[in-house]
Amino acid sequence: MNWASKQCNLKTLQRFSIRLSWAAVTSFNLFLVLAASAVPALTLVNAGFHTRPLYTDAGSAYPALYQWAPTGTPSPVVVVANNHITAEVRFTVANATTNCTGYILGISSGLVFTNANFSIYAGDTNLAFSAKTSSLLPYRVDYKDPLTVNWFYAIGSGPTNFAGSSSIPTYITLADPLDGTFLYRTVIHHACATTGATSPQQAVSNSWSRFKTRSAKTWDNNVLYYYKTNIAFSGDCNDVECLLESGTGTCTAWANLFAQVLAANGILSEFSTVSCKKTGDTAFMVNNWSTNNPGTVPGSIYKWRIVYHNLDGSLVPNYNSHNYGDLTSNSSSIQGQGTSPNAPAEKVFGNHYLVKYPLGASSFVYYDPAYGLMHTNTTKAGAEAVFDATAVFGFGTSATLTNSNTWIQQNFRLNTTTNEITFSN
Repeated sequence: MNWASKQCNLKTLQRFSIRLSWAAVTSFNLFLVLAASAVPALTLVNAGFHTRPLYTDAGSAYPALYQWAPTGTPSPVVVVANNHITAEVRFTVANATTNCTGYILGISSGLVFTNANFSIYAGDTNLAFSAKTSSLLPYRVDYKDPLTVNWFYAIGSGPTNFAGSSSIPTYITLADPLDGTFLYRTVIHHACATTGATSPQQAVSNSWSRFKTRSAKTWDNNVLYYYKTNIAFSGDCNDVECLLESGTGTCTAWANLFAQVLAANGILSEFSTVSCKKTGDTAFMVNNWSTNNPGTVPGSIYKWRIVYHNLDGSLVPNYNSHNYGDLTSNSSSIQGQGTSPNAPAEKVFGNHYLVKYPLGASSFVYYDPAYGLMHTNTTKAGAEAVFDATAVFGFGTSATLTNSNTWIQQNFRLNTTTNEITFSN
């Protein structure tokens, strides 16, 4: 008889043995020991989940599959709520001396990965297969750090055996990320690391909680700055990747970062540009400043002159303890991201960028991620007035050259109303 053709079904062999003579049983029991030792054994060597494309903060792609191995740091993945997770798993196979069938099971907290029976053939040394969660993920934003799956297998009708565990950092978004969203690790982290949102508005609020403290960081806890001390306009970043790599950025970079965080959860927002409303005003000063005198520019409402000791209109380098002529920049100003207890290095702007959500003609909620502030009202004019009253010290005319064309000077007036700032939408 070809015992191997029983496909490792030891129960069949045991039932057959009762018909044999005592001598035959003795011999057959020895055969059972040998047969049992030849049952294939599986050991987990790689595991991973199907993921949305995800990138390091430097822009390099994380692995699309097999994010876990027994050694090294596992790579993160992004999956979407209200969907199945599909896993790809690989094992080494030992003792494959005969053809066998079996099944795989993955167990995690609240999740079960299942798969149809697999086949192992004599001489096989590797096994790879796909498994899918038996149920949909809950409809909620989550971050499993990590999502650990214990993998088990059984050969034929034999016992269940442990093959190993995989552990993968897993971000779960509320919806598919918007088309064109580049998922840097820090972007997806701010979208999902504050967990539990079951609606777009909750997801926005949870992500905003990570910005409003003015201490937003990268996913690995490095501080991000809005105009870091001693970094001038020319040295700061306008895009997200540059902000994440250098650690400091302009309001444009910060608005882009927050908009991408919302987009990671499938939430559409839009930018709103802040600018001066009145003719003649080309720049505004962010609080706080103090006047050093009654003004040195006669015959003009723009009485106070400041001097930038460079040609790009930057307040860097810090000149004479933040004394720029007729006005001094106070340290007790509105702080920016990462700058507390000091003000950002730059405080005079021709415009500024906000993020508006929700969209629509009747919505007037504006997020200012650079400063961690919200400007909201029942009307657009009301939201503009909130920004004006909260943030603006004064307004300036166009800058001119001075000191043999090596410096720039600019004249300013004080902000006396709350109706001198406008938002583009």
